[in-house]
Amino acid sequence: VPAGELLFNEGDHSERAYIILSGSVVIFTGLSHDPSGHIDAEVLNLVRVGEVVGERGLISNSKRSASALCRENCLLATISAQDFKVIKTIMQKDVKDKISFLCRVLPNFNTLATSWQENLAYHFEQITYSRNQ
Repeated sequence: VPAGELLFNEGDHSERAYIILSGSVVIFTGLSHDPSGHIDAEVLNLVRVGEVVGERGLISNSKRSASALCRENCLLATISAQDFKVIKTIMQKDVKDKISFLCRVLPNFNTLATSWQENLAYHFEQITYSRNQ
């Protein structure tokens, strides 16, 4: 995608998310023009290689809360709303399974707030070692 091209506008329907493989994307809101031709916007974030843009609208099933503009030439991978729902469902099940495991093996894990349990479970990776290692 060439530099200067909009990926989406604030208020658009959320149809896909983008993974940045090269380049960077500026996230902004409040684009306005004054009579002198000056353009004004509030820059919210600069999204770089390896990060995702546009996922918020897919998560909340809502319209875009900001606009996204390629700051430089970008190579992007896209995730459709339908594929995103499938990935989200799989990840939620995985997190629930991890929480269940952690509650069984860690005393008092179930006393943590749900948001803490989910955050810790998301980053938890179960590794099995053989006795020979």
